[in-house]
Amino acid sequence: MPAWGDGLLTDPTVDEVTAALTESFAGASASGDSLVVGFVGHGHAGREDEFLFPVCSTPAVPGPETALQLPQVLRALAQRHGGVRELTVIVDACMSGYAVLAGASTWFRSAMQTGRRVEILSSADGRLAYGLQFTVALNGLIRQGDIRLGGKLYTGPVRRLVDPQLVKQDPQAASYDGGGSASGDPYGTWIAHNVAHNASLSVLAGTRAAKELVPALQYFQAPDELARFTGSVRRHRVVAVVGAMGTGKTTLAAALCRTELLPEQGAPAICAVIRLSDAAWTSGLSMTQLAGQLRLYLPGFPEAEKAYRAQASADDQGSLRTAEFGVAGPLGLMESREPVRVIVDGLDQVHPTNRVGVMRELATLSDAAPSWFGLVVTSRDGVRLPDDWHRESVLAAAGERQLSAYLTAHSHSADARREILRQAAGNWEITRLLADFGPLAHTGGVSYEELYAGVLLPARDAAPDGRGEWVDAVLVVLAASGLGAELPRALLARAAGDLGGPAGEDALGQVLDLLPGLIVRAHHPDGTELLGVHHQTLVEYLSGMLDVVSGHRALCRALETMAPMDQHMPDDPLHAYAEQAEPEHLWQAALRDPSQYERLLAALEQRAAAEPTVNRDRWAAWAQRLAERLGADTPIPLRARERAAYWTGKAGSYRRSRELHQELLEDQRRVLAQDAPEVLETRHRIAYATGETGDFQTAVELHRAVLADQIRALGPDDRRTLATRHHIAYWTGRGRDMMEGLRLHEELLEDQRRVLGPMDQDVLESRHYIAYWHGVLGRPLQALALHDELLQDRLAVFGEDHAQVVFSRMNICRFLGEAGRRQEALSGYRALLPDVERIRGEDHPNTLVVRLNIARYTWELGDPEGSLRLHEALIEDQRRVNGANHPTVMISRYNMAMLKAELGDPVTALAELDALHADRLARYQNPLHAEVITTLYGRALVTAQLGDVAAAIEAMRAVREDRARALGEDHPSTLAAASALDDLLAG
Repeated sequence: MPAWGDGLLTDPTVDEVTAALTESFAGASASGDSLVVGFVGHGHAGREDEFLFPVCSTPAVPGPETALQLPQVLRALAQRHGGVRELTVIVDACMSGYAVLAGASTWFRSAMQTGRRVEILSSADGRLAYGLQFTVALNGLIRQGDIRLGGKLYTGPVRRLVDPQLVKQDPQAASYDGGGSASGDPYGTWIAHNVAHNASLSVLAGTRAAKELVPALQYFQAPDELARFTGSVRRHRVVAVVGAMGTGKTTLAAALCRTELLPEQGAPAICAVIRLSDAAWTSGLSMTQLAGQLRLYLPGFPEAEKAYRAQASADDQGSLRTAEFGVAGPLGLMESREPVRVIVDGLDQVHPTNRVGVMRELATLSDAAPSWFGLVVTSRDGVRLPDDWHRESVLAAAGERQLSAYLTAHSHSADARREILRQAAGNWEITRLLADFGPLAHTGGVSYEELYAGVLLPARDAAPDGRGEWVDAVLVVLAASGLGAELPRALLARAAGDLGGPAGEDALGQVLDLLPGLIVRAHHPDGTELLGVHHQTLVEYLSGMLDVVSGHRALCRALETMAPMDQHMPDDPLHAYAEQAEPEHLWQAALRDPSQYERLLAALEQRAAAEPTVNRDRWAAWAQRLAERLGADTPIPLRARERAAYWTGKAGSYRRSRELHQELLEDQRRVLAQDAPEVLETRHRIAYATGETGDFQTAVELHRAVLADQIRALGPDDRRTLATRHHIAYWTGRGRDMMEGLRLHEELLEDQRRVLGPMDQDVLESRHYIAYWHGVLGRPLQALALHDELLQDRLAVFGEDHAQVVFSRMNICRFLGEAGRRQEALSGYRALLPDVERIRGEDHPNTLVVRLNIARYTWELGDPEGSLRLHEALIEDQRRVNGANHPTVMISRYNMAMLKAELGDPVTALAELDALHADRLARYQNPLHAEVITTLYGRALVTAQLGDVAAAIEAMRAVREDRARALGEDHPSTLAAASALDDLLAG
């Protein structure tokens, strides 16, 4: 934080700079803080112990009125304010080296007396300093950071990095540690945080693989071909970095993230880094993570994403590939810019079946994104790549110069360097491991197998109490969890203990301490330690030497105990790991126990992600993989396809969902009996998706056909038969026969209570719809009473924090308002909002509906200005979450138009209502839909406000007639239109 004002004092007088320094020293001393003071300008040296810093002029011979006597002033302040624990002085001026000499002879004496640390850094020695080179270089380092340094920029390392950038001047430094500094760090005081390690500012630090990538780059040695490589990345939209294991493909690609490692003509900016694996891909999160990084590191992407979602339809969201809807679509709305790239690491790490889907998404991204956007993909040799991808091959053997420099940076002796270079034979990963563990007692080159055997044997020998099997148990579990720091330590402890590994935290810690360089460690935001294997070569070595499948099975058992899927809590680190990795563990465990396939499907079902598109992609990926292993016509893959089709509808495209279910039905009928439950369920889903597309009559007909077969094959009391009756009642009511919908639900409720019991969830659902039909039929008091009774039973069954309880509370607020008790409705919605945000999430549709009703009743209770502000904030979130044509978005648009009319802008209001009417007709395909008629009702009122009363009367008369036809003569909406018509006729 600034020690004085905003931290910058320009062109001051001697008195002004002295006063600012005095205030800064006093404040830092009082709080016991460190203080950094910088001087930029002219310098003048007289006697050896004198350095004058001209402040407001540049006379030939500076005097006391025109120059600050820097050593004397700072010495006096340092002696007077002994609470400043660390003092750093930076001077960029000609002859500033004299300030270093003077400071060492005067300031260090006070540091000796008070136990403080003092650092002095100058831009030059006793000669001239040119063109503020030093300040420019230092500011650049502070703004950009440097991945080769640690989390803070210390004066010593900063001097070493700045020095090569200066021409004709040599920076100087001196320091003294009185033994009482705050940091106690041997590198000296620090100037600033290193933004290269700030996850909010650096894409490399923000990636999930940061714990593996950042250390590799801290000792990065640029290969001879780096300039050619960066040029290729700039020229080609898709570059594949290919090579053998351990040749540094990932490190080379990651170096593109840091300009300080690149030639002057660097590569395009990197705005995301994602690492591929089977677990990451089949969890459906890879593209979601990519979009999340673009929001952070690509300026303008969040706004483009918001705009794209506002104009896209729900069908687009459900039917388009995630790469197109979530990434390429928003990119297409952005202005042209300098090229940017995304790094996709580890294409070879994905199973060939999954790789087909990965390649399809990458191709979609490349084809649909604008020309300034591109990809850098890493892969081992041997993976088939598209012909139009540019290839950059990494040499099998790195240059001796780079490897030797790397080893020198690790402080290895010349003899050790020669032996490591001989054994590594140019392989970067083997060099890294030998740098950590030292050369092996081996003649000739070292293979991965020999290296890992040579490293792990002493680790087993050093295990507590000679328990070498503890090391193997830990490694088996880590290998099963895969590459990168992903596995929570508690799960590792449970699974390794299950395999005869270390019992207790202390023993586990001792084993982990034996494996430096082989494992990677990080922390979850809540503090949970995460662990994993550092490099894929170790995973493959362990898979050949140990029973890694037993590690998968042990993790399955640990998850079943510590993070049961029927109690999924996505914010908990163990459950979050399970959401991504448990299906993969079950997949591997099923090699020995085929019953695990059922648990795999259950894990996907019960650990559903919050975003329907993620669930759609997860099920689609697993359907492919299961079909390849088990056969496309076997039950497990067919069930996975059904769930993929289901989530396609939930993602917004019921049209595509129906197509997928129809394709599935053809295959099911070919291999299953016509009355098989799976066949009947798919037909049920086709009928439901048909209703969601707006064809209510056909939906009822399809459901009735399914019902007849369900009664014959399953019986009238089967839960699935009853569910079909529920949907017949629902679509009947949606198709404008609400009285019949109510009757069918009341008839169904009697049978459900008899078969399922009074508190079954399906029984409670039917009671909800009975209350709902009463409400939409204009009986708000009856609906309110029924919803109140339902709330009490849902509380008894589910508890206060269940989604169904939230839904009941929402309906009570709704019908309070429709019963005329608006203030109670508004108070209820306001009380409900924090609960629904906590239980369902800020972006959940229920949360948005609550906010919509708060805005509505704010308006109806007399605050149109406040209501319009609430609507304007809400509609941005509605469009982002639900898409531009969602019904609730259209309700907000209607309310906002009417509010603008009320606030004196009927012209704008009428134009917005006309656009809304066209959009509602296009969505509902029904001129008698209640929302379509409501738009015309509002249009009639605004027309009257504009003075065309005759046209308004004719429009309102048509509205009253349409409402009578659609809702009935006695419906409150029909009566409201009749009242408005009377008012217009009365003048």
